[in-house]
Amino acid sequence: MELHDEPRVDRHGLLQPETLSSTPAGDANGPNYALWLFYLYARPRVFFEHFVADHLPALTALTAWIYGMAGISDRLDRTLGKGTLPALADSWLVYWSILAGGGVLAAALYYRIGGWWYRVRLGWSGVADAEISLVRRVYIYSALVFAFPELLHVVWQTLNYARPIDASNSATFSVFDLAFFLFAIWSIVTSYVGVRTVFKVRGFRGALWFLILPMAIVLLAIGAIVAMAMRVGGFGPAQPPAVTQPIEYRSGDIVFSHPGNWGVDTTHPSFEAGTRVPISMEADAALNLAVYDSEATLDEDVDATIASLKAEGVISQGEAVTSFQKWGRFEGQGRKAHMTAEGETIVYRVFVTEWGEGRRMEVYEVFYASDEATLDRGYRQVADSLRREEVVRP
Repeated sequence: MELHDEPRVDRHGLLQPETLSSTPAGDANGPNYALWLFYLYARPRVFFEHFVADHLPALTALTAWIYGMAGISDRLDRTLGKGTLPALADSWLVYWSILAGGGVLAAALYYRIGGWWYRVRLGWSGVADAEISLVRRVYIYSALVFAFPELLHVVWQTLNYARPIDASNSATFSVFDLAFFLFAIWSIVTSYVGVRTVFKVRGFRGALWFLILPMAIVLLAIGAIVAMAMRVGGFGPAQPPAVTQPIEYRSGDIVFSHPGNWGVDTTHPSFEAGTRVPISMEADAALNLAVYDSEATLDEDVDATIASLKAEGVISQGEAVTSFQKWGRFEGQGRKAHMTAEGETIVYRVFVTEWGEGRRMEVYEVFYASDEATLDRGYRQVADSLRREEVVRP
């Protein structure tokens, strides 16, 4: 049946449902309803003509649930980073249980609040009194364009990482992020096609609220994320340490010199004068010194640190660990491990030595393997100059 604009549009600018999906599902000239996802991504106009006006409650509920779980997964990832829920970090069963249950609540919120905002934008675009249930369906199906790939990524992580915390710690800027950006952009295009198909939004106002402004927001967000990834995510080589301009640092009985473009980060939460000294540098790397009391052996201390890093998901459980016995001029026990995440090899080194008066000095280093040759001179400057000086007490 040929569809014409005039009979399909009512006095509010809405397409009439009886003409939207006028071709039976079994008709050879109509769409195959089993391929609804294909139509959504590849032929959105056909999708909105045949799948939206005929309300399919089960499909709408499934779509909203997927959208809700995708939103909850972002919040769970932030929770994993804070380390406040050990059970969530260690178990995919716990993760998916929270994801599934929270997805139901999130779906209800998105469906009602998101649908309301969608209807407001339609009003600003010249479509008055749009049927709210129809508005919500257009909104939910458009959002599925980027929500479904996000959920597939969580499935991929579940199959490829032993624990949620391992997947979270491996998350760096990658091809997945680029794909999500593209799906976010296509979701906006799909939404615009949807409102033009179902509500016949025309003119500049419709393009402004459903295409131009949403696209500008997404592109600005993409630019900000890429800039942050370039700054802290290991993109670009590390800056050479200024070893010819050393700066001496003293704190308690700890004395050492570091490159001129490095510095002790006294604002870092772990900093504690004379005890914990984090050293910052122009690279995505770390060098931390810590003095502590211990009655264990050197091997027990360094192995406990490695075990803690594995438990936190910083190092995967199956990663091989090698030993070394010297750091600078100090003798002791050290461990070195490599971890590959999103195509980048990260090196972890932990070294423990005697520091006097029953105390130990622990050195923690982490850097990208590609930066090792550049950073090595800076690390060696700290190692060769590190010494303990007796504190003169009054």
